[in-house]
Amino acid sequence: MRPAAPESTRRPPVALLAAAAAALATWIGASLWERSHPPVFADLVKWVPSAVAPDSASGGKPILYYFTADWCGPCRVLRQEVFSSEERARYLNEHFVPVIVVDRMREDGRNEPKVDELLRRFSVNAFPTLVVTGGPGTGASPQTGYPGKAKTWTFLMNAEQTFLRAQFKGR
Repeated sequence: MRPAAPESTRRPPVALLAAAAAALATWIGASLWERSHPPVFADLVKWVPSAVAPDSASGGKPILYYFTADWCGPCRVLRQEVFSSEERARYLNEHFVPVIVVDRMREDGRNEPKVDELLRRFSVNAFPTLVVTGGPGTGASPQTGYPGKAKTWTFLMNAEQTFLRAQFKGR
């Protein structure tokens, strides 16, 4: 007969395991909450709805069309990184006629006629798409997708300069 083994003095770290489980549950809960409640960023650009947008540049400003959709992830990043900046929004509001064109095909199965007409006119097939133009017959500078804040800002500045040069030549 063997003598009884002495009881181990090592106990499982129950408190540590409980704390780790609580931290994991908190992290999972926070992730699920954030996924279903994404952060909202203030878009500071004073967008004109496409239904009442001018057909041609006014006041010497080019039209900036912003083609977007509610489901578009890169559109949200563009809004957060470019259109939520006070400095950039102020510049866009002063130097462009900003027009937002929201595609509702996925949500509603159709778009307003003006939205469809603008999507066709500028051959928009992806979101976001930015188009800078002076109106029909003046040419258009498009950017499809969101290549980042710096490249988007460079695109907008170059498109504005192209518009101003074309306007100056027309005088």
